[in-house]
Amino acid sequence: MALDDPPSICGPWDARDAKRRLAAARIDPPALLRDTNARMKPAEVSWLAKRLELLWGSMPTSGNMTAKAWLHETGRMLKHLPQDILAHAIDEAARQGSGFVPGAAAILEIADPLHRKRKLHRARLDEIVNGKPVLEARPWEVRDVSMPDEGVCTPEEAQEIMRENGIPLGQHEERRTRGPLRMPSVQDYLDMGVAREDAERAVAGFRPQPR
Repeated sequence: MALDDPPSICGPWDARDAKRRLAAARIDPPALLRDTNARMKPAEVSWLAKRLELLWGSMPTSGNMTAKAWLHETGRMLKHLPQDILAHAIDEAARQGSGFVPGAAAILEIADPLHRKRKLHRARLDEIVNGKPVLEARPWEVRDVSMPDEGVCTPEEAQEIMRENGIPLGQHEERRTRGPLRMPSVQDYLDMGVAREDAERAVAGFRPQPR
């Protein structure tokens, strides 16, 4: 395609050459730019939440992972991707996986190269149509979806993220941190989906040892 990198022997990509090749193929650059911009928009939140719920329910899980934790983190890390790219990446990650429900990293490994290629095409179309590439992020783009360096989000921020992704909070919605800090209890671990035997072993490890 005229927007892809040419073979190394042909030199770097050139906007004027690409414009000529698009014209020869009877492709209208402004129309292609509008279509590409439309296809950069992220997936609908309700679609993503439903797709992830179906994926979770259709495959076995590994370890003590809970549905709430997986849906929360996977939705948070994937919600910036265009829907068609995301749908393809989810299907491929499920097919290529080890039989367990795939994590966000496996899905991103497939989706990220496709997303970068589409962004490159859009930037080059901007150069062809408008004379220079548009480098700033579009309103719907996310520059960095990693956790901030200063620490983990608050419970209120976590609940807001889950609401934005359509993930039900259920009985945990009204929980708040009250009073002084305390050691975790067996019930705390059970609420997170940890097996009772593992929870009791973890709590025992926090108890002061006799001198």
